[in-house]
Amino acid sequence: MARNRYIGWFPGHMKKALREISERLKLVDVVIYMLDARAIGSCINPELDKLIAAKDILYCFNKADIANAGVTKEWAKHFASQNKNVLELNSLKQNSGAKVLAEVNKIIAPKLERNKTRGINKTFRLMVVGIPNSGKSTLINTICKGKKTATGDRPGVTRAQQWVRAGQYLEILDTPGALYPKFLHQQIARHLAYIGSINPNILDYAELGMHFLQRLGVLSDRQTDIVKNLSERYGINLGSQSEESLLYDALGAIAKKRGAMLRGQPDLEKAAVFLLNDFRSGRLGQISLDIVGEELPTDEALDI
Repeated sequence: MARNRYIGWFPGHMKKALREISERLKLVDVVIYMLDARAIGSCINPELDKLIAAKDILYCFNKADIANAGVTKEWAKHFASQNKNVLELNSLKQNSGAKVLAEVNKIIAPKLERNKTRGINKTFRLMVVGIPNSGKSTLINTICKGKKTATGDRPGVTRAQQWVRAGQYLEILDTPGALYPKFLHQQIARHLAYIGSINPNILDYAELGMHFLQRLGVLSDRQTDIVKNLSERYGINLGSQSEESLLYDALGAIAKKRGAMLRGQPDLEKAAVFLLNDFRSGRLGQISLDIVGEELPTDEALDI
């Protein structure tokens, strides 16, 4: 097995996407920033932050229904302390579009009133940004009440930027998901890999699965349902200080439970795929990977 393989993914279309976002921002009134509620801190792209700093921004904590509610509230409070507009939602639900537009209308209310006074009928433009697979296109389709843009449960579905009419005086720009050229820390990269925002073809899933189990062990002190859900689904128990041997045995137990065997031995790669798919679909319960104010370790705590 590889030893802590470096995770990095910044293909050419992402570089192009950041350049086009920069060019089109002058046309935009409000930026809708999609963040996966399970990894809010990791989803914040420093490159995007630089580009949109001068714009009105609505931060959407998407997939909040499968994130830990208490942790999400802490993140919302943290953002509010910085005077940032925040909305929790699930972009798959029909009412999510109306909720987003209601918040956008609050943000642009002063401009609307000013235009009304001057007799101006201006088309307001929204730009939706975020990392790959964060739900940008799904939200636009929900707002527009129809399938206007391509969607998928894998990163990189949207490749071109496209304006979508969402009303008489409203247009939305869907943008391809973009990561940063170099991750600030590999824990951030792994968290994005866990939620499915990185090309799976570049990942060592067995190694990733063991890191994921280690992270769940750390989180279980605060998110107590994690232990119960792992036990009920796989018959395994992880402590907050998970050692490599325990993680290896746990992943092997998952392989046996799911019938993932290879020549009589547990197929750890396939077991990790099962594990992460269960997490992404919410079958492991409501889990948040990122904690407000957590200091990222400077050295890797696990040498796999």
